[in-house]
Amino acid sequence: KQSNGTYMAFTDNGRNVSGNEVISWAKEVQKLGAGEISLTSVDQEGSGRGFDLTLAKKVTEAVSIPVVVHGGAGKMKDVLNLAKEVPASGIAIASLFHYNYIKHKNLLNSH
Repeated sequence: KQSNGTYMAFTDNGRNVSGNEVISWAKEVQKLGAGEISLTSVDQEGSGRGFDLTLAKKVTEAVSIPVVVHGGAGKMKDVLNLAKEVPASGIAIASLFHYNYIKHKNLLNSH
């Protein structure tokens, strides 16, 4: 997310700015024949602060192809919030399952 509130698309795991605004790029890739979008907020990825619900909602509402959202889940409540707020086709999470994260952070009881 840029300081002016727009979202820019990145490549190479957030290392390179593509020069494309996310919503128009999502529409373009759908037009070009993409069957699904895997959407990651590079600002939230690995932070454990929750998903960027605004970004996810904007993209899912802009296209008719499936959108799988990931990047930011730190607790189970983050996943539930996304599921309630955004019409995403899927939610991908990793940190909650890796390295005993749930067990060590006692996230099983923090919903």
